[in-house]
Parts: sequence; structure tokens; C-alpha cells
Amino acid sequence: VPLDARTGNVVVSNGALVEPVIAESDLPLTVTLPVVTALHPTPVERNANLTLTGTDLDLVSEIVFKGGVVVEQAAFVSQDATQLVVTVPGEANKGTLTLIAFSGVEVETEQAIELVGDLPPLAPLVYAFYVDALENGWGNWGWGGAVDFANADNVRDGEKSIKKTYDGSWDALRFGGGTVDIAGKTHLVFSVFGDVGTAGKKLQLILNEQWSSPSHVFDVVEGEWIEISLPLADIGAPATITDILWQAQGWSGTVYVDHVGFR
Repeated sequence: VPLDARTGNVVVSNGALVEPVIAESDLPLTVTLPVVTALHPTPVERNANLTLTGTDLDLVSEIVFKGGVVVEQAAFVSQDATQLVVTVPGEANKGTLTLIAFSGVEVETEQAIELVGDLPPLAPLVYAFYVDALENGWGNWGWGGAVDFANADNVRDGEKSIKKTYDGSWDALRFGGGTVDIAGKTHLVFSVFGDVGTAGKKLQLILNEQWSSPSHVFDVVEGEWIEISLPLADIGAPATITDILWQAQGWSGTVYVDHVGFR
């Protein structure tokens, strides 16, 4: 079976140029794929070796770390059917790994790596607007520059974050179409990371379309995740929230937002 074969029915032919005889198998050929059962160590340091244990790991041609960082087979430290050792790239992000078999089929590991030096996981939310995706019926009501709700390049917690590119038009990242009662909740929390050129740029948090009275204005920190935790009493303690947005004050740049909700 060729290394690049995929699962499917086998087709055979006698090779004749005129009226060739062709037949297809009734049952598919099932091609084995690599399986990872453990990753060690985790947390692991960047530029240190990570060991993958499992089965059929000799079928792996590439490993993709979160952030889209690819390590090809030629760079593996060692590889056999039950163990594969790879050096973690300096640009890698925490999360699951994607193994690419010689067939081109992608297999995502159930296990995820944590990286030494990264921030610890955040405390759970009692109610979430966004954790890896919009939740609880909230939708994208923003305007202006591009927004990606499934960004994997820069993540504070979990697998995904929001990447918002502000375009200078006083545009906003905005959640709408939902409603939440704040009874029993004490703080509104969210994490923000500023990309290159955003140091000291201000974002204003606006709730329930109170355009003339931002609930909170804060500085973006370039190159660092910050978690902002706002006591509900400090943002007016509305009985419900039906609209929430982060608006730039006329500047251009990219920020990442993650883990938005109530504690």
C-alpha cells in the first residue's frame, strides 16, 4: 500500500488503451492513521523536546503546532511506530497538535500541551459571552475592520480567541442578539492582548448602547495579555445586559480578546 494512499474503494484496471476493463472493490480499504495516547512533558519549554507516545507514529510526515507552526519529518529528533520526539518551536502556542500523515490526512490530538512561561489557565466563568466561540445566543454585531472569532495564533485560554483589527473608523468588536440577567454575578471579566503598535491605545467598553456614557475606558498593553475584572457596581449594575462592545477611539491596530463573561 503506498504511503500516500487514503481510505476508500480500490479500483483496478487491465491497462488497455481501448475498452479497458475496470473493476472497483465492494468494500473500502481502510488505511491506518497515527494515534497519540500521551504527550510528555507538559508543560514543556519552547525549544525543548516533546515526546509523543502512541501507535503508527511512523506514518507522520509533519506536525503542526497551534499558531500554524509546522515541523517537517526531516526535523524530527526521532521517530518509530510507538514514539515520536520533536523539538517544540519557539513560535509555538499551547494547545492540541495536528499530525499530518503521509496520505495528507490530518489527525488532531486529544491531548494539549501547556508551555512553560505562559500564563496559568483562567478561573472558570459562571456565564460566558465568549470561550473559544460566541456562546449563549450572542452574535457578531460589530462593524469596521475585520474580526476572526476562531483565531488560533494568539490565545489566552482554551483553543481560540477573537482577533479584531481596528481600522481607524471608531469601529467596534460587538456582541448582540442575546440577553443576560446579572443577578448572582459580581464581576464582568475579559482578557485583552495588544499587537505591535497598540501600546497606550484606548478602548472603551459600552453596555446596552449607552453611547455617550462608556462603562469603562482602559489602555491596551502591547505584547501582553491583561485580564480586566470590573465589579458590576462600577459599571452601573444594569439589571440585564443586551449589548456589549469594545470601541477604539479612532485608531488602527490589532487586538486579541478572550474569555469574556461573568464571575
